Amino acid sequence: MATSHSENLFDVGVKAPKGGRAGTYATAVCGTCGKSEDIFARASAGATLPVEPMAKKFRTNGWKIAGKKGRHTCPACQKKPATPKAAPPPEPTPENRRAILEALEIVFCPVKGFDDGYDDERVAQEQGMPRRWVEDIREQFCGPVPPPAVDHIGEARAALKQLGDAAADMADAQAAADKARQRVIELQADVDRHLEKAGAA
Repeated sequence: MATSHSENLFDVGVKAPKGGRAGTYATAVCGTCGKSEDIFARASAGATLPVEPMAKKFRTNGWKIAGKKGRHTCPACQKKPATPKAAPPPEPTPENRRAILEALEIVFCPVKGFDDGYDDERVAQEQGMPRRWVEDIREQFCGPVPPPAVDHIGEARAALKQLGDAAADMADAQAAADKARQRVIELQADVDRHLEKAGAA
């Protein structure tokens, strides 16, 4: 490491910072947050600096120096608590699986589906277990929930009733039209009689 040069790990350049000394500085960049820090190396210009003395200065300032430029860690990021990984969701025990299967055998049929009023949610509530467990076990051992059965006979009966109602409505309309037509004929006959009497007078 002593034969390496600092430009392999740091940005090296001549700077004249306000309130600081002009000269060659090494710059470390945090690979986590992007923060950078300059450390004075020497008053003369030149890009080649021995690595270990510069790395030691950054470590003294709290930096964690990595083996590649841009992957160092600044002091602030080292103090940040690691984000805890979310615990995996719990899995059912063999006893849980057995209880769910027994409940499904009572209220679920692979052909007809759930009994009235039942679904995965209700089974889960009655067993005091997550719905996901019930869904997974039902899918695995009993199959998917079948689609609702189509009542072809019921649909045919409903269609026939609608047809009968329409026919009855048409018959009522025809009867009303005939009655109205008869009334027009009667009124026309009355008018004709009045006209005849008026002509005879």
